[in-house]
Amino acid sequence: MGIQAKAQESTFVFEATNAGDFAVAHSGTDFSTYEQTTLKVTGPLNGDDINRIRNAVSTHFTELDLGEAKITSEGQYTGNNNTYEMQEDTIGQYMFSRLANLNHIVFPAGLKCIGNYAFYCPSSPCCLLSVELPASVRSIGQMAFSYNRLTEGVTLNEGLEKIGSSAFAYSTLKSIEIPGSVTSADGALNSASSL
Repeated sequence: MGIQAKAQESTFVFEATNAGDFAVAHSGTDFSTYEQTTLKVTGPLNGDDINRIRNAVSTHFTELDLGEAKITSEGQYTGNNNTYEMQEDTIGQYMFSRLANLNHIVFPAGLKCIGNYAFYCPSSPCCLLSVELPASVRSIGQMAFSYNRLTEGVTLNEGLEKIGSSAFAYSTLKSIEIPGSVTSADGALNSASSL
């Protein structure tokens, strides 16, 4: 296993060589004892890694940096009490839902799709404060960012083609610019309270 973990001032960095490295290295880790507030994971990620990352964020970390990570199609993850198959370059259905601690995320650079309810966060006082999607993202699923605060804004890039119904519902989003490349966005802003 070629892994490296290091603590920086406010960031805990884990560099994985193989999918599954993070899950194996941190199978019993109590993240609530960490001083850092940001978790940065680089390298390939499988379903077991996603499950451990969910645990780390739900118990402690408020920021997640996956900018140098690669989501693989290996394994399964659990979200919203269901099991889902991993899909390459996809933040799948319910993958990071109901993570009230998560205020900021850096998305994987090659991300192509954000699934339905991926960051769905009802009954929460906070959740994501901002979203900045990489230019590689082509679609956002329905209710993907619903119930998130998003008070610091949303950045969507040219190349995005589809925004699902109510993708930003029940947020306090104040403004959003829809790229010209979007061909389908029916109801994407339904119930966004501040628009």
